[in-house]
Amino acid sequence: MELQFRRLLNMFVLLFVIISGALVYWQVYWPTSPPAAGQDQNNYLNYKPCTAATTPQRGNIYDRNGVLLAWSVRDPNSPCGWRREYATDKYPSIASFIGYYSPVYGTAGVERYYNDQLAGDVPPADFNQASSQYWNNILHMPTYGQNLYLSIDVRIQNAVDKVFQDDANTAQTCDGTQVGSIIVTDPHTGQILAMVSRPYANPNTIGDTTPAQDNPNTTVGAEYWNKIVADPCAPLLNRAVQGQYAPGSIFKTVTLLAGLNSGQYTINSGFSQADATSVTVDGHQYTADPVGEFGRGPEPPTFPMDLAHAYAYSDNVVFARLAVAEGTDTWVNFAKLYQMSTPGDVVPAPIDIKEAAPSYIYVHGSMYPTLLAESGYGQGQLFLTPLTMSMVTNSVAADGMLYAPRLGLKLVPHGVDPNSVPNNAPVVLDGGPIFSAQTAQGVRQGMRDDVVFGTVGASGSAWSPVYNSPALIGGKTGTAQTSGNFSTDSFISLAPDDAAGGGPAQLTVTIMKENGTEGAYEALIAPEIYSAALPLLGH
Repeated sequence: MELQFRRLLNMFVLLFVIISGALVYWQVYWPTSPPAAGQDQNNYLNYKPCTAATTPQRGNIYDRNGVLLAWSVRDPNSPCGWRREYATDKYPSIASFIGYYSPVYGTAGVERYYNDQLAGDVPPADFNQASSQYWNNILHMPTYGQNLYLSIDVRIQNAVDKVFQDDANTAQTCDGTQVGSIIVTDPHTGQILAMVSRPYANPNTIGDTTPAQDNPNTTVGAEYWNKIVADPCAPLLNRAVQGQYAPGSIFKTVTLLAGLNSGQYTINSGFSQADATSVTVDGHQYTADPVGEFGRGPEPPTFPMDLAHAYAYSDNVVFARLAVAEGTDTWVNFAKLYQMSTPGDVVPAPIDIKEAAPSYIYVHGSMYPTLLAESGYGQGQLFLTPLTMSMVTNSVAADGMLYAPRLGLKLVPHGVDPNSVPNNAPVVLDGGPIFSAQTAQGVRQGMRDDVVFGTVGASGSAWSPVYNSPALIGGKTGTAQTSGNFSTDSFISLAPDDAAGGGPAQLTVTIMKENGTEGAYEALIAPEIYSAALPLLGH
């Protein structure tokens, strides 16, 4: 008994010596890194500086096929002894969504949203993990963050970036590039396969710790940061999720869905020539001239005009009528199914990017009839992100199912086979279909009509690659007047469209450009994107 007691006592003494020695070594002898350039000296003295040996190695970021996009390397000149690197030499546009990680400037994009997991700062799941984590910290064993796999396919990402300006160069440029965004999504899961926002910055340069040539007291990264934060072209802004725009005629999709869903209309509901060309709302007259605009097109307007044709001809009068007939509550409540906000009810954007902006429908008490009419055709007080219009298009492609858009595919602990970890399950919004498959089919008919003989098909022979595309594209153009002679131009689309004999739709593409001239020009990009993306997905 006495021998067992002595052995137990010796074990506790040994543990005490090991722990005390480790703590003394950490407090007194453990090496520290120098203060970062610009770091407050008092802050440096008050808090133990981090080092590469005490900082968890940040997890890698991969695309859906395992292509490495972001990783960490040792750098004695960088705070904490690590520098983040990105594969922007091969895939420059990944900066749009991946953001950056910097001990000096913080985080953005998916680096910010998944920061805790990437940094290894996740609470242990059980006692064994907690115990292992404790002893690893005491003994300064290397620790690792989780690896993040994204839904992005860099092959599609690069293809989108390459064709970004193939719209007859009608939009104005800034820093040598058109300004806007393109989103490619799998509508049946919400997974984002490509997200390009232009212009974009270079996160590698943000983290560059080499001395600046013109000022050895600062770094290349610091100079670059000061430049991009002051750049009027805003390269740090992810316009796909942070740009808020008047949507123009693409919003007619929401008004049409609301009308069909309410049961007040069917896609075959007809409007006389008088009803399609003029309407007076609260003393204000709205007019349209579909015959004058499309009379020489592939399929001239006839009357009564059904809703599919009114959508294809982008008839403002018909959609003003629809919105007013639906009423404020029905119209607004349906729009809010897409997580749109009103001033009194701000809904965060449902995507794994923290800095994503809400989309707003400005409703002042009971919406004025004229404001409701104008909003019905997309030109009222609406400020939407391209992400929101991507969600609208996705629901049409998926027969009323609406999935939260996602960039994160799965998180994999260090050293674990990624093939053994399943992908995240899709997140269904609003509990199930938000409208019927029949409603979705009717809208897809209108989208195909728009491409064949509407605002796209009637634009001229230059658009033949769009309406003759083997992808069987259906879509809707939008031209929202802003200021001067410019507009915000957009094109939402899906392919293949079952109204053209294809289907079910496999992909959606949302294109939005600032300072353009006409939304139909953005349709010119879509065939190139679908021809690059669909074969990669086995279609």
